Order: sequence, then C-alpha cells, then structure tokens
Amino acid sequence: MLKLDYQDQVRFVPQMLFLLKDMNWPVAKEACNVMQYMRVEDLTPYIVNVTQAVK
Repeated sequence: MLKLDYQDQVRFVPQMLFLLKDMNWPVAKEACNVMQYMRVEDLTPYIVNVTQAVK
C-alpha cells in the first residue's frame, strides 16, 4: 500500500474493508494483502463497527 507506515495503514482500514465488498475491484486484493499482515487487535474495532452497522 504505497509504502505507508503501519499507523497510516491502520487509519485506512475502514476504506480497505469497504473495498472488500467486491473482490472484483482491482485494489480489493491489495487491501486484503495489506490487512493479512496487520495485528488482530488493530483490525477488530473496525470489523466490529462494520458488522454492527449491517444489523
């Protein structure tokens, strides 16, 4: 992800999760690749927010 430092990557998690809605989007796979190396504790609050918003 354009050589962003880790904290910048964390700030982009909401946008990356949005991209995962359609894996056919060209950057969706890139977002997935970036997030797979992120710490679970950094991703969890964002994922919880997304799942609560869908209810």
